Amino acid sequence: MLITTSRKPSQKTRRFSQILRHIFNIEYINRGKTSMNKLMIHAKNMDVTKIIIVSELRGNPSHIDIFDISDNDPILSLNISVNLPDTKNRVKIKRDDLSFKNSISDLDCLSEIFDIKKEDETKNLTNCMCIDSVNDKITISFIEQDGTLMDFKIYVSGYKVNISNTIQLL
Repeated sequence: MLITTSRKPSQKTRRFSQILRHIFNIEYINRGKTSMNKLMIHAKNMDVTKIIIVSELRGNPSHIDIFDISDNDPILSLNISVNLPDTKNRVKIKRDDLSFKNSISDLDCLSEIFDIKKEDETKNLTNCMCIDSVNDKITISFIEQDGTLMDFKIYVSGYKVNISNTIQLL
């Protein structure tokens, strides 16, 4: 998997993308003036099957598109806002042991996209990506190896899932 940003990203968008890179242990490239076609070719040359593009609005990360390189349409689009930690703390998540807890069935595809095992609801959570909905607000948060909740959060205001020709909108 490969992550990049829209062209001319703000520092906040680059930082957000770098945190995702560390959590999922994926390759990050600076986009610059690279076209979508060249990104796809670059991904194929790296034997990568998916590309994440983080876009921004007024200098803040606002949208995530995840593409399968065999298709020009995103397999998942998320409208987001984010909470980034104030300091540049080290990400203490071990990608190989990352688990997935989700209360939004439409977003179960994220475990498949990132190849993360689903976790039993009753298990004490460590090293986990958690998706919850409270008062119709979807939050993606991360729990580190020591059980500490990261300050890093993604708030999803809308999404579109397009897997196997099935489209779901919120």
